[in-house]
This record gives sequence, C-alpha cells and structure tokens, in this order.
Amino acid sequence: MKRENAVGDAREPGYLPKMLQLEKTRLLFKSLKYSIAGNLVIGVLLTAFLGQSVQNTSALLMWWVAFICISLLRVFAYSGFRKALPERQHDALWLRLFSISVWLMGALWATSFWIFGMPGSLECMYLALLAIIIVSGGAITVLSYQFSLLIVFESLLFAGVVSRLLWLNDVYTAPLIGLSLLFYGFMLVGGYLVGKNFSQGMRLRMMAENNQYELQRARDEAMAASRIKGEILATLGHEIKTPVNGVLGMADLLLDSSLDTRQKHLVNAIRCSSEALLGVIDHVLDYSSIESGKLELREELFNPRQLLEDVVDMMRIPARDKQLRLTANLARSLPLQVWGDPVRLRQILVNLLGNAIRYTLQGEVSLDANVLWESDHDVAVQIAVSDTGPGISQHRQEVIFRPFEQAEDEVNDSHHGPGLGLSIVRELLQLMDSEITLDSVVDEGSRFSFVLHLRPHKRSSELPVPATHSEEVSGDVVSLEGLKVLLLERDPANRKAALAMLANLHVDVQALTNAADVMKALEDHCYHLLLLGCQMSETGGIAMVGSIRQHEQATRKPRIPIVAITPEAGRGVGSRLRAAGMDGYLAKPFDSGMLREKLLQWVDRMRCKRMKQDTVINPTVFEQLGANGPERLRNVITLYLWSAPDQLEAISTAVSDGNREKAREAIQKLKLASESLGAEKAAALCERMEAEYGKEESVMLPQLLAELQQAVDRVIAVLRKQ
Repeated sequence: MKRENAVGDAREPGYLPKMLQLEKTRLLFKSLKYSIAGNLVIGVLLTAFLGQSVQNTSALLMWWVAFICISLLRVFAYSGFRKALPERQHDALWLRLFSISVWLMGALWATSFWIFGMPGSLECMYLALLAIIIVSGGAITVLSYQFSLLIVFESLLFAGVVSRLLWLNDVYTAPLIGLSLLFYGFMLVGGYLVGKNFSQGMRLRMMAENNQYELQRARDEAMAASRIKGEILATLGHEIKTPVNGVLGMADLLLDSSLDTRQKHLVNAIRCSSEALLGVIDHVLDYSSIESGKLELREELFNPRQLLEDVVDMMRIPARDKQLRLTANLARSLPLQVWGDPVRLRQILVNLLGNAIRYTLQGEVSLDANVLWESDHDVAVQIAVSDTGPGISQHRQEVIFRPFEQAEDEVNDSHHGPGLGLSIVRELLQLMDSEITLDSVVDEGSRFSFVLHLRPHKRSSELPVPATHSEEVSGDVVSLEGLKVLLLERDPANRKAALAMLANLHVDVQALTNAADVMKALEDHCYHLLLLGCQMSETGGIAMVGSIRQHEQATRKPRIPIVAITPEAGRGVGSRLRAAGMDGYLAKPFDSGMLREKLLQWVDRMRCKRMKQDTVINPTVFEQLGANGPERLRNVITLYLWSAPDQLEAISTAVSDGNREKAREAIQKLKLASESLGAEKAAALCERMEAEYGKEESVMLPQLLAELQQAVDRVIAVLRKQ
C-alpha cells in the first residue's frame, strides 16, 4: 500500500480516516460484481419457481424492468470505479452511485414479497420469504463495510415483509412479524460487529503499514543524509588535502635545499603541522566510512613480526623526542606469514602507540605480541600496548572509545586531535571480529590489548617472493632521465610541487591545466606516462580518460599509462580507477620517493618507439621511392592498389580451403609488395602468418588474417590520399 497516494501524504492530519474510507469503498466495489450476479440468480430462480403463480403479470414485468435498470446502474458504477484512476477512486461520486443502487435494490426486493407471495399459497409465501432472507444474509458480506447502507437496505426489506404480513392479517401474522423483527435485529447486530471488527483490523493494519513506511522513510532519509555527509566530507577532504599536499611538497623541497639550522627547524614545524592536519582529516574520513558501512577489510599475505617491528621503528622518533623508552616484546612463535589486513592493523598500532607516547611524560611504552594458540585454520595473536603514563580514571574509561571523546592530559590541560583515534580502533577491531580491552590505574599507566584471529598461510615449497624493483636487485639506481611525462594538475601549489619533484628526478615534464590541452598534446607529441590530478567524484577527469582510451583504440596508438594523483586512498579506489581506464594512483600527500616509485612501476619506456613503428607506411621508404621519380612512385602505388585486394582474397580463400601452398604463395607476394612500399606492419603480419603455417596447429591464422586485412585497408586508405 503506497503511503503517498490519492488521499495525500501519510504525515497529513486525517490521513488514516481517509485511507480507511478509501479501502472500504474499494472493498465495496470489489464485492459488487458478486452481489450483482447473486441478485440476478435469485431473481431468475424465484421467477422460474413462482412466475406461473403470479396473477399480475404486468407487475412482474415491471419488477423485472426495474431489476434490469438497477442492475445496469450497478454495472455502470462498478465499471466506472474500476476504470477510474487511483487518484479519482476516492471521489464521493462512486459511493453515491453505489448508495443509490443499494436503496433502489432494497426497495425492489421489498416489493418482491408482494408480487411473489401469493395469499392462500403457503409454498409461494415460504419461497418468497426464503428469497428475501437469502438476500438479507448476503447483504451482510457486502454492506457491513458501510453500516449505514446496511441499515437502510435491511430496513427496506423488513418494511416489505412486515407490510405484506399486516395486509394478510391471519393467525401467523403476529408470530411472523416477531420472528422477522428478531431476525433483522440479529442481522444488524452481526453486520455492525463485522464492520466494527473489520474497521479496527484495517486501522491496525494501516497503522502498522504507516509505521513501517515511516521507518523505511526515516531509514532512507538517514542513508541519504549519510551519503550526502560522506560526499561533503570527501569533497572537503579533497579541497583541504590538495593545498596541504602543496605545502608538504614545498616543505620537502625546502628541506632538500641549503638551509641553516633555524630555517630547517621552521620548515620541519610547517611539515609536522601539515601532517597533523592530514591526520585529522584521515581520521574524520575513516570514521565516516565506518559509520556508513563503506569501509571494508582486505585480505593479503604479510609477515606479522615484520609489521610490528616496522611500526615500532617508525614510532621510535617521537618516543626519543620525549626521552621515552620504547620496547617491543615479540614472541618467537609468531608465524612468518598470515592472511589479514596489514594496512588496518598498522593503523590500529600507530594509533595506540601514538596515544601512549603522547600522554606518557616519563618511563616507557611497550608493544607485546604473543601467540595464544595456532591451528591449521586459525592463529590467535594477543597484542598489547602498555605505558607508564598518568592512567585513565574509571569514569573516563567508559567514554574514551566514543567518537570525539579524549583522554584528558591533566598535566598539560590540553587535548590532542579530534578524539576519533580510539573510536576508529574499536570499530576496526570489531570488523576484524575482535574487541579491545583497557586496564588502567591512575598514576600507574594503561594497557590496551586485543586478540586477532588470523588465517595462517599454508606452507609450500613455493613461497611468494616480494616484488622488488630492478634497481634494488642489481644495486644500481635506475635513471629516469629522458622520460617524457605529461602532467595535468589544476591546483597551482600542487602543480609547482610536482614539477619540482619531477625536475629533481630529471624527468622531461609538460604541465597543463585543462583536458582539451591534454588531448591536443597527446595527439601532437609522444609521452611515456600521464599524471592526472583528480578525485573519484569528479566526472571531468574520468570522461577525459575514456576519451583517451577510445582515441587510442580508434587510431591504434600504444596505450599510455595513466596514474591518478588523488586524495582518496583505501580499498576499492584502485579498482574504480582501473574501471575508469587508469592504470594506478598516487595518494596525496606524496614525496619524491613515492613519485619515483610510481614512475618506475608504470612508465612505458618503449611507447614512443612503438608509436614510430606503428606508422602505416615508413616515411623513409616512401621518400626514397619518390626520389627515384614521381612516375616510379605512382607505378608502385597503382600496382599495390590493384594487387593487394586480390592477394588478400587469395589468402582468405586458401585459409578457408586449408590449402597451405596457395596461402603461402599469396602471403609471400603480399609481403614483398608491402615491404617495397614501406608498409612495415602489413609485412610483419605476413611474416607472422608464414611462421604460423610452419606450426602443426595454426590456431592463430583467423586472428592474424583479420589483423592483416585491417592493416592493408589502412595502407590502401593512405595511398589513395596521395
């Protein structure tokens, strides 16, 4: 049942009574067709049994004419209601027509006792009375939804029976009138109870449906609000991260320059403040993702001991700055490889260790990891972060895991961050089917612990080898000099920072600020990689990437690697970017090392060389033919235009017939003709087809033939323009 419909919105006052009345009207008309058919059957049977006994045939004829007219009126009302639009079915017109037809039919059946109930014939009296009783009982099932109509209809029938009995005035008149009074009294009481129970049931059902609708609408509104909030936060995060990334980039470049001690201290302060701001933004975005249910864990193979040691090494600098001792007590039984989400586990540990170091003024901070049990399917690892800080009072322990709540630094009387770190830690651990526990004593310290259930890696003889760059294997640094990179970045600060980093990497870069210039640059020049500053919510960058990929397919140019520079990170970003046509992404903020790593990962050093090789006709060969005179060039072109289609047809026919000798002969002729003209791709495809014929199973012939036909068609198209 729709809640916004013909009677208005569910939130409007008086909605339920209107909706109840509409449902009653619909049920009335739903049962009207059965009432029409039932009345017709009773009238026909009554006429068949008593029609010959009726003395006044003209009265019987008039009764049937009236019966047919009233039935037609009821049919008209029924068909009109059924054909009316839903928003018009609640109009009072249909209920009025129905009421009029009920009154007329009641009066008509009241007269039937006068017409069919013949004096002196008990059979006729009984049959006529029985017919009226049947009609009266059947009316309850139809008219109980509108009790006022039931009263009118039953009253008319009762009046007809009583008037006829009074006119007869025999010994049975008084008892029959008394029985009729009781009968119709019980009929009205029963009809009232049926209608009342129906109305109450319908009202309860409609209230339940209305409540369900309100809950659904509130849920939809909450989801829409959450989605809008997520989009707003993502947009704000992008807008804030973009300039902060420029600040960090410039700060890195300044630190690499010649600065005195005071200047380096100031630049380091700028960088630390920027990183702190980015940390706040990441916390807010992470919590928003968790709250909306969009944050998902990923499962990958990692070394838990190595991860724990890396986190401790990373946190040694802030611990050393506060003259704290940071220790790691890692059990020897920790497995070498497990399946889990190392990124989120690292985030949890950094949050816990960061809080411990932040609030501890003296003493030590420790990270403990022990294996509780290990089986073929599960490894339970207990991890604990302990400190000798001020501790957390009992009443604060109950609230610090709530969003935007913090443990107060009673010594410095200050707060750190937005108060989302521990809330995110708890939510992440719940996603990992774990719970965090806190044991703390004021003035003694705190201990946060949790148990992780990880899936062990099945041991085999082939352990995965971590991916390494060629420069790390050989010990030599791979130079990026000579690479041509196209950069699209609209933000001036980020563009300058990226240009400076690329310049330090000795990369030849061209920076542009709009998609039209990028498309023109890709058409006029060759680049080894495209760096595209964008975010997933922007459609302009996505559309431009689609245009680039379509243009590459149409012109058969080698695919250019596209790496997005985006403030977004996490699971799903890479897959969405790849679906849009990109190859990888570089998350903001980044430094020169991260940029260099992405260039080494995705740059295509051979792309420009392949573009030259992919030319339809080698211009050098073409110029040499022209140097021998225009007549010779014209003859070669004419001969190729005349012979190439025939040779292609001969190759296709021979391949279809399985005639290897004729196919090889035609391929050889086409290859020589293509080589003499400088159509190197067509000639190379002929060579591949010859090599394929040298194999026992030539499964690639159909595909090579199709590529050869396309290559020759392109050559012919170019020659016809000469």
